[in-house]
Amino acid sequence: MFGTGPSDRQLALPTAAWRVGGGVVRYDGNPMDVHLLSAALLLAQKDGGQSGGAGSILFLLPLLAIFYFLIMRPQQKRVKEQRALLSAVKQGDRVVAAGGIVGTVRRVEDDTLSLQVADNVVIKVDKGSVSKRLSE
Repeated sequence: MFGTGPSDRQLALPTAAWRVGGGVVRYDGNPMDVHLLSAALLLAQKDGGQSGGAGSILFLLPLLAIFYFLIMRPQQKRVKEQRALLSAVKQGDRVVAAGGIVGTVRRVEDDTLSLQVADNVVIKVDKGSVSKRLSE
């Protein structure tokens, strides 16, 4: 009033205009107010910002079942078959190791196998590298 303090115009806080119409929210204000914009978008939803929790769960259950039967279950079956193969390998078996190396098992140790791949040529390979047993 008497020139000693800031005028009303200087103290006025910036205001923003929220317009909701036709499912579209427009914000005509400070772009830094991201939290307010998120809240406005949630409130502008047709169902008042609440989503169906039961519907979400019912949608996810078939997806999880498909994931299990198409991915997890076949992988577990392959792992089980590989473990059975490795535990059944014995001396004299013909096997295929990593990289397509074909040989006859000469010695079985805890984690390794000695394979004879040619006359007087014996190599040592990891047991886990055996991919299959060849029938004679």
